[in-house]
Amino acid sequence: MRALKNFFDFPLNAEMLDSTVKPYDPGAMALKYLGIIKDGIKADANQVEAVREGTIAYCKQVDDPETLKRDLVGIEEMWPELRERFMKSASLTQLVLDYFLNSRYMLRYLWLTGRLQFAAALAIKDGRMIPVAGGTFFEPIPKSDGAWLVVTREPVHIARRQTDYCCQTLLRNAKSIFEVGAGMLPAYSDLYDYPLGENGQWLVACDSNPNALGYATSLLGTDSMKNLTYICGDAREVATRPEYAKKMDIARLTGFLSYFPTLEQKMDVMQKVSGTLVSGGMIIVDQWTMGPSLARSGGTTLWPSGPSNPAPLVPSANPEVAIDEMEQIAKVLGLKCVYLIDQCNGNPKCLTQVKAVPKCVMFLLGNDVSEDMFDSVW
Repeated sequence: MRALKNFFDFPLNAEMLDSTVKPYDPGAMALKYLGIIKDGIKADANQVEAVREGTIAYCKQVDDPETLKRDLVGIEEMWPELRERFMKSASLTQLVLDYFLNSRYMLRYLWLTGRLQFAAALAIKDGRMIPVAGGTFFEPIPKSDGAWLVVTREPVHIARRQTDYCCQTLLRNAKSIFEVGAGMLPAYSDLYDYPLGENGQWLVACDSNPNALGYATSLLGTDSMKNLTYICGDAREVATRPEYAKKMDIARLTGFLSYFPTLEQKMDVMQKVSGTLVSGGMIIVDQWTMGPSLARSGGTTLWPSGPSNPAPLVPSANPEVAIDEMEQIAKVLGLKCVYLIDQCNGNPKCLTQVKAVPKCVMFLLGNDVSEDMFDSVW
């Protein structure tokens, strides 16, 4: 699951970004902002104020005085919460200063995620977002707006925040967890006030990216990772190691299974991972579904493009297909299967449920599982 080396070399990417975003190297970009965190650099008031002033300056380029008036009111209403968030995160502040001052949407997106309103913020995947003015109307994001970078470049990672949030209770109550496709462990971060390394949990994390351990250590710090075993390797092999057999309360695979194109391959992964579970253990897993955002993003970043990107994302055609596959897998494993479609179904505060195509289905497999084990996503 390697990223494309030269994202900005693809003609379709250049057309979509419309020269709005200056080319960058994703790896170098990650290291830059992780370095800010690792070095303990603090945001200062001048930097934070520059975010506010820069966004206002961009908004003033609109021709409609009424639109500008609403935008300015919206910025001022959000700013106390946003200022506090920026002051706590020099890396986020610098990221916005570097890439997102030319946007009428990014501050609203950050405000929504800061309030854990991921269901609403997720609409950015489909190229729509509430502007800084606020309200409930999702405007199409123009290509000239800096938020278009998020639309094209981060189609899956944003959505994973939903899958991270809706299983917080399950994760915190587990004594041992096998985390597949762990990355920088976003579910166990300060965003959720997760007590990583403080509650005696044994967490075995696995990722195929050889740089993943270094990234996670830089982000979380060695103290937080004292009860963490992080392995850079193939999760299918790691899951079959004797030291992990029947040891885990939870095995979690989010943003992972949809990289395997056939039911047989998915079955193989799930059978091997299920071998890590204790009696009564459970599997948390998702499957992505094909919507306009994944179809568009797939043409630029997710589909195979040769030897440098051999493992594309292969979403299901629709939620029904994903559910049918998982029920077949659960039957072979002898486990009960329950699910949530897009994680905010039935949620009266979810602004995108009736507007957006479902993006993924979240499953819980175990002997005694139910839908109410998931946390609500507001």
